Amino acid sequence: MTPDIRLAKATVEKIASKSLGVKVTISELDISLQDKNITVSGITVGNPAGFTKPHAFTISSINIAADQISKELLTFNNITVEG
Repeated sequence: MTPDIRLAKATVEKIASKSLGVKVTISELDISLQDKNITVSGITVGNPAGFTKPHAFTISSINIAADQISKELLTFNNITVEG
């Protein structure tokens, strides 16, 4: 994993965790600007305090086919969620 991808992965985890108020982790992040494709794999969303199970849910992967990727705007053609 390149330093840029590691930074992007850490940023996604931080923003998702802050937004949801629980720990969110991802195993892998793949970004292809040339293909306008983003794949996030091994997503785990923690449970809030007071729940007995450690995770609210897990997702095997999310694949995002983008129409446009820029600093200002990200538009999607298709989003696929598996498992």
